[in-house]
Amino acid sequence: GILTVMSVERLEHSEQWRVRTFELDSNGHINNAVYLNYAEQVAVDHAESLSFGREWAESHHVAWAGSAHNVI
Repeated sequence: GILTVMSVERLEHSEQWRVRTFELDSNGHINNAVYLNYAEQVAVDHAESLSFGREWAESHHVAWAGSAHNVI
């Protein structure tokens, strides 16, 4: 298996984007599909920043998989 130990600081990651009007519904809420796109991009960017991006995943024959999401 793959075991990596890293500092808590490296486990935290944040980004900011400007929400575009076409990503909102008639109530001014972000569409769930758009929200998931944001979450996916943050996960990819974070993995890349930790050197666990596409190249690493391909060389270790692993991939991302989502099984569920909850919007509260």
